[in-house]
Amino acid sequence: DVLYVTEQLTPLYGFLARRYKRVVGSEYLGANCTRGQVIDGIRHEDITCLSFGDGSLDHIQSYEVFEHVPDYRRGLRECQRALKPGGTLMVTVPFIPNREDSVTRAAVGADGAITHLLPAEYHGDPVNRAGTLCYYHFGWDIIRTIKDCGFSDVYVCTSWSREFGYLGIFANQVIVARK
Repeated sequence: DVLYVTEQLTPLYGFLARRYKRVVGSEYLGANCTRGQVIDGIRHEDITCLSFGDGSLDHIQSYEVFEHVPDYRRGLRECQRALKPGGTLMVTVPFIPNREDSVTRAAVGADGAITHLLPAEYHGDPVNRAGTLCYYHFGWDIIRTIKDCGFSDVYVCTSWSREFGYLGIFANQVIVARK
């Protein structure tokens, strides 16, 4: 099985790469990079335009990425395209369990200008010290959106662990979808 992880400079990627034989990781290195290009040992991928062939991946794991993608639906469709039939997508995003509708924090206009609908929020990024702009916090409608992008059997898993500090019923959610 081939596992693609939308990170490469994290301890999680290191763990996965040591444990599994066929793991591919990447980071987003900027709009001027070519998809699949390797720079200083780091592979560049844009989740909205992956370099992988149709149906070439068994699993995709993406942790805290889609909220930084202005057209996250395009990214979901791209994951669906790259997965084999029966393949799985695992995603984490900022999730608001008591909201049906997702919150749009910022939007990109036709001219490329960013409009902030809420105060700008930046999250840590191993490639960019300034962080990455957060465009969305997701509600339960993300399930319907993922299904609309061609996935089936979409559900949210939660975990709880005193040892790891995951406390509360919605302390740590993973969205799982099957192609």
